[in-house]
Amino acid sequence: MTQTPLADDIAFVRQIAEEGQTTPSLSGRFRIMWGGLVAAALISHWLAMRDMFFVSIEYIGVVWLGVGVLGGIFSALLGRSLRDKPGGSSAGNQAQQAAWPITGAGLFLYAIATAYAVAVRGQPVILFDTIMPVAFFGYAVNEAMAARLFRRRQSHVICLVALLFSAMSLVLIGTVEVYLVAAFGVAITQLVPGVLAVRNEPSTIV
Repeated sequence: MTQTPLADDIAFVRQIAEEGQTTPSLSGRFRIMWGGLVAAALISHWLAMRDMFFVSIEYIGVVWLGVGVLGGIFSALLGRSLRDKPGGSSAGNQAQQAAWPITGAGLFLYAIATAYAVAVRGQPVILFDTIMPVAFFGYAVNEAMAARLFRRRQSHVICLVALLFSAMSLVLIGTVEVYLVAAFGVAITQLVPGVLAVRNEPSTIV
């Protein structure tokens, strides 16, 4: 009996769903790298605002520029290390490979636009504090996608935690503590799940 196009479509969707449930995420290395860099920069920013860092707050942008450059280099190297990793072609990992770079690019453009508004148009410096609520919301969206594709309970928890830190960082806008709280939030939403993902990376998919 010949399958109808509708039956083929249903079988294809079922295959994608089953792949997502059985294939582990390969995003762990990227999350550890970016999470470590961003958390370190946030702590540096907090220390600079308290005059406890070797770089004054006027030049803290150099630190963030370094994060972007190092992150881009390390991302390219990590991408090569995962090129032949089993499970990379699964629907879940393909979706993450598309979603996270777009999230990062969006945050980068948001930061550049904010810097332009402050430096050129004379808008208040407090605008920089709005980057963190937006970033945590982006983390939450990506975690919600991972929860659906990989059927991971921990992703639901991380999604809710990211939303919580998005709200907290919004409430704390204009305070020095917002950068320390954000660093703690990045550690929870990026470093911790990153380490767990790396531990679950298999050498083969059976």
